[in-house]
Amino acid sequence: MTRRVLINGFEPVSRKESPVWDAKKRKDFEVHTFNNDLKLLPYSSRHYEMHELSAWEHPVDDSTRDENYLAALRKGFGVPVYHLRKTLKIKDSIAYPRDKMARYFFGDSPPYFTNSFSYMLALAIYEKVDEIHFYGVDMSRDHEN
Repeated sequence: MTRRVLINGFEPVSRKESPVWDAKKRKDFEVHTFNNDLKLLPYSSRHYEMHELSAWEHPVDDSTRDENYLAALRKGFGVPVYHLRKTLKIKDSIAYPRDKMARYFFGDSPPYFTNSFSYMLALAIYEKVDEIHFYGVDMSRDHEN
């Protein structure tokens, strides 16, 4: 059986083309969500929250401001939530294997994971997923490097 992962981000152009919005197409994928995109979580099979939780308590800009997200993390989504470490502040949290991923991809060089998407992509590659589809991860925000 082919393992197909769909990563859906926030950028509006390619996000609209994602199969996640079509119930029939969506069931062909594991849907991996991240950050505070609560409208996608009913379809998620794995969620990633790679920020320190203080980032949500004191948001940087309007795109990260979400009053309900921390409460939702504590309550749980019914799927595994990968985080920097296992924590009681996130129901169903799993420690992201950051050291293992760093050794696998970078060897003795310093690891260079700069955003949630890079962590997600690394783990999917490491798990030898057959197909990785992504939409809405254009990285066109003015505060992304």
